[in-house]
Amino acid sequence: LSELTKGDELEGVTAKILKEELSALMSLLFVFIDGYIITFECLLLHGHAHVDCNEQRPELAVLLERKTRVRISSFVASGKCDRRACSLLPEVKNAKFVGDIPPNGVFDHEAVAEYACKEGHTADGLVLGPRRVLYRCHISGLFRPVRVDITECKPLRCGAPFELPHAYPTSHKIGEAVVYPQRVNYSCNEHFTANGEDDGPNGKFHPSYPLPRCQPIHCGEFPTVANAEPVKHVNPTRVVEGEGMDFVCLDGFTEQTMGFEVKCINIDGHVQWDVPSRTPCVARKCGQLERFPDAHQTYFGDNITYRYPSKVPFACAPGYALGGDKSRHEFTASCSISGIWEYDRGNDRCEPVICGDINDVPHEMKLFATAVITTRVLRLGDTMEFACDEGAFIAGTNREHSTYTIQCSASGDFQMAPGHTAGCIKPCGPLLPMKGGKIAYPQDVRPGDVLESPAAVVYVCNEGHTLGGRMEGEVKFEQQCHADGNLSPEAQPPPCELV
Repeated sequence: LSELTKGDELEGVTAKILKEELSALMSLLFVFIDGYIITFECLLLHGHAHVDCNEQRPELAVLLERKTRVRISSFVASGKCDRRACSLLPEVKNAKFVGDIPPNGVFDHEAVAEYACKEGHTADGLVLGPRRVLYRCHISGLFRPVRVDITECKPLRCGAPFELPHAYPTSHKIGEAVVYPQRVNYSCNEHFTANGEDDGPNGKFHPSYPLPRCQPIHCGEFPTVANAEPVKHVNPTRVVEGEGMDFVCLDGFTEQTMGFEVKCINIDGHVQWDVPSRTPCVARKCGQLERFPDAHQTYFGDNITYRYPSKVPFACAPGYALGGDKSRHEFTASCSISGIWEYDRGNDRCEPVICGDINDVPHEMKLFATAVITTRVLRLGDTMEFACDEGAFIAGTNREHSTYTIQCSASGDFQMAPGHTAGCIKPCGPLLPMKGGKIAYPQDVRPGDVLESPAAVVYVCNEGHTLGGRMEGEVKFEQQCHADGNLSPEAQPPPCELV
């Protein structure tokens, strides 16, 4: 035996068994006559456990039959027996080992293994029950529970399902216990849902905390009724099937009855508002429009109903404006909330347009002239007479006329009165002769004549002459006659000199 080592195999040896109670998972511990202690284990099994050899039991000699093969797991050449230990941790249901495993994987005798229950579990299944399970290494070499009544972790017992108003459980029977992690499903009674919304006939839901409650199905947000509003503002979830909401017409609209009700009803299994197809609120109608002798309606479209809030456009007659102001010709009549026509023209009416006084007459219309009367304001059709200043005359009259008339037109502007075509002008001239040249245009104009604006006079040099006498120099000179009676560029034309 002194030559045996771990892993050696023996055939047909004789030894004494120190323990009578043997397990299939336990190895055999033999004590030989010469004092060697050898632990044998079956080749087909894994793991081993030491047997407490200090236990006082009658020794039993066992003869290993010939050809029985055993392998030495360990042996100690010692005259004394060691305390028995545990190497296999037990599996605890619904729990997890939370201690430390020794480096050699073997727990000493009386060592305690601690297990923690998983979430939703306790040792007795009660909410406040212990959440730890303890096992101790027993004299037999196996772990045994410290308390015989606490061997595993059990799911928490939640009791029977809650009784919820207007609902019933669909996943459990009434009174049936519920344990972790089961959940109870409910269905609301007919015409009820978990949130009060019409989300289907069953109204199924999964309760959470705080527990929901089945509520009567409501119609949701207030319906839109044309030209009307709810009488009072309440939470729409309070308007449930069979109830109604009172409405009144908006300002400017009138109803056939004193208010009306919109009901929350059930149609084909769906709760909804019973909104009238035609609104009972009709726009208030205004009376007859005022007739204006100096204005007319400018639009007659279908959208003009002569009811609130209809608007009717008007325009003053030609030559007329609001208050006589030529910039204000249009105004609007609006059917008001009270059923009366209101006008945005204020107190102004269509009156003959105002052109203004002498200061409003354009400058070109009073050039070289003076007004005979200057103090009054001219309205539509009024006239103002002007007389030409000294030396000026009416254009196109061959100096025979020196007065003209302007009038206030329908547009609010000044213009020449009928029979009058031009204002006063001053003639240009008399024209001066050109040395070494002559007037070529106009053909019938000679030096000493005068021109009426606008006009031009062209001088040309005689043959063999140029302006300044330069070879290939200019031979033509042109002047312009302006309304102020001046010639440009200058009154005296430059001389033409012999080349």
